Amino acid sequence: MSEQYEPIEPAEPAPGAFAALRMDAIVRGGAVTALLCGPLAIVNSLAQSGRDNPSSGIGALFSLLILMSAGVGGWVAGGRAPGRAVPNGAAAAAAGYLVVQAIGLLVATVSGGVDGLALIGIVYLSLLMATCGMIGAAIANRQHRAGQAEEQGEPT
Repeated sequence: MSEQYEPIEPAEPAPGAFAALRMDAIVRGGAVTALLCGPLAIVNSLAQSGRDNPSSGIGALFSLLILMSAGVGGWVAGGRAPGRAVPNGAAAAAAGYLVVQAIGLLVATVSGGVDGLALIGIVYLSLLMATCGMIGAAIANRQHRAGQAEEQGEPT
């Protein structure tokens, strides 16, 4: 009774494995996030600059739009990686946001306005953007599955 079995190799990477990330999905989704988020951040900065009392309404509006840009970027990434939509959407949204923030930090460093708390805020907000990217990717995944079910004639 000493039979030896060969281990079976998994067909797909384990959940959470970096191999599940598709670079093309992350690059496209990150580019969409950066292209939407960057101009919104600039317009927000211009709208709030020079004011003694920045408007919380304008800040809230632009914050919501920036978070939605992460969702759109995650949706794009999730559509390009339907089997592993959520981790790709999270990575794309965070990557796009970090590109925009890196440019902002470079500009702030040149102008001499960087403080240590800004870096903590960037880390926190990149996690928030990743969460919004996950939501967008989950929507893309749901749309993909509904399309597959429709092709097979199954009710959704």
